[in-house]
Amino acid sequence: SLYLGANVGMSRFETLSSSSEKTHASTVNIGAVMGYRIFAPISVEIGADIFTHFLLHSELRSQIPLGQKYMTLSLSAGAARFLTQPTQNLGYAGTNTIAQGTMVYGPGLGIEIPLLGLNIRAEARYYTGSTSVFLGTYGIVYSL
Repeated sequence: SLYLGANVGMSRFETLSSSSEKTHASTVNIGAVMGYRIFAPISVEIGADIFTHFLLHSELRSQIPLGQKYMTLSLSAGAARFLTQPTQNLGYAGTNTIAQGTMVYGPGLGIEIPLLGLNIRAEARYYTGSTSVFLGTYGIVYSL
């Protein structure tokens, strides 16, 4: 019922520039996730994503049966909170900041492929609120 995962990918996010205009930036994202299957199609997850910002997220994930022997499709709904900004995206024209504590909410879509005791997961999540962030990731998930 318990599983752990790690992923890499890209993030595209919206920030405020020095002139208080909303601008966009992209950077590499690394992350980790821990989940618990409540019952067969439903699980809850908590995780962290690190790009120029540190983002904690929680998700409610529902699996859609599509020949689960070879592939599983899942939909999720979640919330995330920006905790801090560990680094800057050099070469970016804005101030590159999102206020600490900003909450965002949104949907996600994932595909998992079982492979030798691990699951390969590709996922897209979009959070929006006073700012927005799109995360496209791929990685591995291991059931304990």
